[in-house]
Amino acid sequence: MEVLKPKKGVPVRVKEKVKGTEFKDVDENEDGKISPVELSVIIKNLTIKQFKEYDKNNDGYLDKSEFDTIWQGK
Repeated sequence: MEVLKPKKGVPVRVKEKVKGTEFKDVDENEDGKISPVELSVIIKNLTIKQFKEYDKNNDGYLDKSEFDTIWQGK
């Protein structure tokens, strides 16, 4: 079996479908935060720049409050 490794600088995508757009659905590993990879499953073509705009406390993840803010404007 060949293991595919991502090329440097290329985002990794989660291949499984997410059940919905609620925080608990997107938080695949159930760690209480959303990573850029997890968010890219529901926001296609998500850029790191966009993710950083959503990440108000600049910790590299979205908490539930930051995640909920994304959907308020939609």
